[in-house]
Amino acid sequence: MSKLVLGTVQFGLNYGINNTSGQVSDAEVKAILKLASVEKVGTLDTSSAYGSSEVVLGKALASTRTKFNIV
Repeated sequence: MSKLVLGTVQFGLNYGINNTSGQVSDAEVKAILKLASVEKVGTLDTSSAYGSSEVVLGKALASTRTKFNIV
């Protein structure tokens, strides 16, 4: 199992001190998840405090059919 974890806060919020492009689009979320799966990232970090991240993530996971551990 990979030790890498992908944070998903920007999937649901305009977050980050250097963030100049805002919240990640649905298409970008799907592309990120597909690449993370290929590169063997096994875990996603999400929270209800991350705005709509959980909803966006749920939709993207269903449509890409990728599987991750969620924390």
